[in-house]
Amino acid sequence: MNETFNFFEGYLTGTNRGKIYGNFLPQKDYVIAKIIFQDQELGPSIIELKGRFNNSRGEFEIIDFTCPEHIIPYFPLDGNLEINLDLSAEIGSGSWKTEIGTYGKCKIRPHKNGEKVWLKKLRITKFQIWFLNNFKNYYGIIILIIAFLDLIYFDLTFPALFLILLPGLFLFKRQIFEFIKYMGIKNFGKIVEFEQGDISTEQTNNLLQSLKRFQSDFDQKIYFVRLEPLIAPITKTMLYWVYKNPNSNIDTFYSEALKQKANKNDLPIIFGVLEKFFLIEKNNELITISEFGKSFLKFLNLIPLEEQI
Repeated sequence: MNETFNFFEGYLTGTNRGKIYGNFLPQKDYVIAKIIFQDQELGPSIIELKGRFNNSRGEFEIIDFTCPEHIIPYFPLDGNLEINLDLSAEIGSGSWKTEIGTYGKCKIRPHKNGEKVWLKKLRITKFQIWFLNNFKNYYGIIILIIAFLDLIYFDLTFPALFLILLPGLFLFKRQIFEFIKYMGIKNFGKIVEFEQGDISTEQTNNLLQSLKRFQSDFDQKIYFVRLEPLIAPITKTMLYWVYKNPNSNIDTFYSEALKQKANKNDLPIIFGVLEKFFLIEKNNELITISEFGKSFLKFLNLIPLEEQI
């Protein structure tokens, strides 16, 4: 392959989005590609791929994936990247997909500053991943030390204790969520729904009545503020899935919900809530998101700005 793209930068789009920095390292019979991926939601990861170039077209398969394991619960063990390099325009474009269902497009261009900048970014990313993978352990040790000192030397105030414990809500969010599921907790008071329960008749009637009184965008936002706490995270996820997969059917909807770890008994409730509040439309056997549903996703900031234009 041409040395122009030995070091490159660019971005990935699709189910995951973010900047990438990489290095193609030619071997005797193949090429190793090492890529730093700065996911906008999940943080940094380092992906190593192996493949070949045929003229300007390259095909690669994942051989290693390093990421913060407590942030990314499911990371790909297999996947591929196809890339086409335009040497005259100094740009490359292609597609990627993995066995866990993530996929998208990519674009790259040569990195002008070369090896020195690449190695610096690689060292920083490795440290970030190490820190994120080990911070929970050090945080736990710090909490034990503070508790010991509190017993012997000083008394913590409640505001100080709150600030010390606050990072734990984010560091142990997966464990907290699993504990909630294990204990069968469905909600926290009337504020937060952890799983999608059926919405009461009174709440439904009140919300649907307010729909008839819409006179402005402000009215719609007020409605969404009232609706949002009643829609569980899994239901919001499935609404976004319908948005990305127009003209799906009930079977594929249920199948995807199960992949997203929804309880089997809750599937009709999840679908019913979306249909009841006009967030999706059903035409014969096909399901599509309604304009109202799109507005709700925009309210939740789940639709990227470039897709709203």
